[in-house]
Amino acid sequence: MNRGHFEPRSLDLNTEMGVLIHNAEFTDEAVSEIRQHLPEIAYQLQLEDDELVWKDHQNEQIYTQEPNAGLLLRMGAWFAGILPIEHLL
Repeated sequence: MNRGHFEPRSLDLNTEMGVLIHNAEFTDEAVSEIRQHLPEIAYQLQLEDDELVWKDHQNEQIYTQEPNAGLLLRMGAWFAGILPIEHLL
């Protein structure tokens, strides 16, 4: 069983968080709100010509590099990508 960790350290390090709700009415309302506001707060990832792009629906802009990621973050992601750690994932 996979468990979510809701403490400050995990909130900073993990990008996946989950909530389990046993209330159909609340769940329907939450899903509706998320679908309505998601384009305002998140980028849409797509593949175009075998390249990953980020679409911003607020200003209809397309990014070919991860938005809001500075050089150090991009370098760290590149370096992590060449490490032989796939078997650990």
